[in-house]
Parts: sequence; structure tokens; C-alpha cells
Amino acid sequence: LSACENVSQILLWLTILIAFFGMAVNAIVVWLLGFHIHRTPFSVYILNLAIQFQGWQNLKLILQRALQDTPEEDQCVDPPSQQALQIIPGIEKRKSNPNSP
Repeated sequence: LSACENVSQILLWLTILIAFFGMAVNAIVVWLLGFHIHRTPFSVYILNLAIQFQGWQNLKLILQRALQDTPEEDQCVDPPSQQALQIIPGIEKRKSNPNSP
């Protein structure tokens, strides 16, 4: 694997790990506030926030999977500076020959 692919894999697994940890902690909060702690206005508010956050995460996950638009082969993209050089014709020629106008 190239260095770019290694970084992509590390970021993917780190994101998955953090997401699962967050979902587990959120489930504990919902369980405690929903079933084990005396209900006060503040605990109901936090319970609603936890449920809403979990719903948002689930919706985001579903939409990301449904709308995923990835190429057949995962490729690392050029840095933005290289993309700009490819878009603007003649930049490379001037860069290689500093005496040209």
C-alpha cells in the first residue's frame, strides 16, 4: 500500500472507532436517563438531545451509504496546488523556463 492509502485506512478505522465509541456512550446516556434516573426537566432535556443525536447519526450514516459516490479504484488525489497547475495551461512551461514572459 502507498503512503496515501495507509493514511486513508488509518483515518477510516479511527473514524469508525470513534463513531462506535460515541454511539455506545450515547446509548448508555439514553438508558440511564430513560430508565434509571428520576426525571427532572433537565434530565428530560438531555434525554431528548441524546435521542435526537442518535437519530441524526443514524440518518447521516444511511444517507452517506446511499449517496456514496466513490470511483472503482480508490486513488489519492493530487494536492490542490497540483490541480491548479493542471487546470491553468502554460504554468508548467513558465515554471520550468523562468526567462520566458
